[in-house]
Amino acid sequence: MPMPLPIQSKEALDNNFRQRSKCMKRVKKYEGFDTTDARYGPELQKSICDERWSPCCTLVRLYARMGLHRYNLLQGKNLQLNRVKKYNMSTHSAACNYYITLVAMDPARSKLLNFQTKVDEERFGKFILTSDIARPRGKNTEDGSLITEHYFYVKGSLPTCPPEDLFENSNRFYVVEESELQVNDWIRLYLELAVATTHRSTGRNHDLSGLKIMKVAIDTCEDVVEPPNEASLNAINAIVYIRYKDFCESRVGKDVDRIAIVKRSFNERNGCFILEGQNEVIKS
Repeated sequence: MPMPLPIQSKEALDNNFRQRSKCMKRVKKYEGFDTTDARYGPELQKSICDERWSPCCTLVRLYARMGLHRYNLLQGKNLQLNRVKKYNMSTHSAACNYYITLVAMDPARSKLLNFQTKVDEERFGKFILTSDIARPRGKNTEDGSLITEHYFYVKGSLPTCPPEDLFENSNRFYVVEESELQVNDWIRLYLELAVATTHRSTGRNHDLSGLKIMKVAIDTCEDVVEPPNEASLNAINAIVYIRYKDFCESRVGKDVDRIAIVKRSFNERNGCFILEGQNEVIKS
């Protein structure tokens, strides 16, 4: 016969309620960045990064760069990642939420600043990432207002490669010049994210040095740019096609010729930035 549950006194219940309220206020205040209190929510695992003793893993560095890219794209800035200071990671499922505190360099002012970003993995082992927080530390959002509506990712069909030779169709796609690849380092970021998120057998550390970009084309989707031109590089909603070679045999075997398809979009109502896509073998 099961033992009856003990009945708590009114004083104990009141004390528990006060502790819960105090905890929830702390979580709301720090939004997961500066607290790991998990008594009334998903547990967060804290990691402190040190370049010498405990360097940040590749995947989290990529997510930190994604948050900066979101901020740069929407605010017209050019902040660059200096280093990741720490991050809190959810542990309630394989697909994790990352609350990242980093140091960014502002080249326009030659100044370092503390920065926070949140990146969510919507599905483990898939390239489906969302970010609704990316800001200098101490600011609620870029415009100073609070976002009150939470974003829930709705599963849809991932973008696929069109049948035509998109790198030759300049009437529909903007074909990126080689000189533009260096200036727009987010293209390399998209490729590295496409590879790192879909190959998780190595955990959160990946060797991405064997990736070589061959050609890039951009379809501006809803943000119509006619005719396609360099303005496509800064279109908020776009599909980016990256033809590349992956020389890591343990990852792709002999199928080195590949294409990454990345869709980026932004939901103005709830401030959520979304990157989703996949990579495929190019069949000769």
